Amino acid sequence: MTANAANAANTANTANTANTALPQMRRCGECTLCCSLLPVVPLNKKAGERCINQRGLGCKVHEKAGFPTECRLWNCRWLVDRTTTKLLRPNLSHYVIDIVPDFVTAVDKGHEVKVPVIQVWIDPRYPEAHKDPNLREWLRQHEPECLMLVRYDAFDARCLIPPHMSDTGDWEEIGGPRMKSMDGTHSAEEIAAVLTNTGALK
Repeated sequence: MTANAANAANTANTANTANTALPQMRRCGECTLCCSLLPVVPLNKKAGERCINQRGLGCKVHEKAGFPTECRLWNCRWLVDRTTTKLLRPNLSHYVIDIVPDFVTAVDKGHEVKVPVIQVWIDPRYPEAHKDPNLREWLRQHEPECLMLVRYDAFDARCLIPPHMSDTGDWEEIGGPRMKSMDGTHSAEEIAAVLTNTGALK
């Protein structure tokens, strides 16, 4: 996770969870999937790599010296968003819904269009976890302006278009089995602008 992503996480936490926080905060319990799937730039940790600070079912530097700001600001959607009550904990569903939204650039009738996406990081041992019907229904109901960006690492991804946004009325997958992410890293300001312009920022 980059510093830009950390800032975006802080913005997203404030904007998107103010009215959706769980009545009683969920706990990570035995789940440490985010520590393996997400990148953490200050630690030179790439997406899909186990964090050097993981110890059993916890983090050896949690809230101590050396605990990255990015990790302190970040939360998964399952943990803090009450709209996810029908979803399993990430270590059971095999995916992590990122609190940080992003966008991809699509071409529509020759014009570039920036489309907001919800990032879903997939456990590579379960590459088809994104087909969970509860996950897809959650996106359709609660993030209707967004596509789903299924991420396997920093570059390897597939973009899923929900039925209400597709030409066929079914879920569509862009880029074949997997596609290369093309946009690179976006700043918090860029992400916020796209979310605002498309109505995805609640």
